Amino acid sequence: MPASVKTAISVNRDIFRQSERLARRLRVTRSRLYSMAMQEFLRRHENDELLARINAAHEDFPDPEEKAVLDAMYSQLGRLAREPW
Repeated sequence: MPASVKTAISVNRDIFRQSERLARRLRVTRSRLYSMAMQEFLRRHENDELLARINAAHEDFPDPEEKAVLDAMYSQLGRLAREPW
């Protein structure tokens, strides 16, 4: 297990009370609960960053060549859909 670092944080009183109740219900320490919450938050943020990179990689899609291929495919699909099977 990685080394722990002690820190002090300030939270809204209602959030504190809710977290106390949840820690008791989960049978974990307050520190463990806050650590779990931060892990989840960081995981979500990492996923958001990954999604942003994926979107950036595809923001120029389709390029003119890809558009021509897609247009031809849709045209062929339209013809196939109108023909009797």
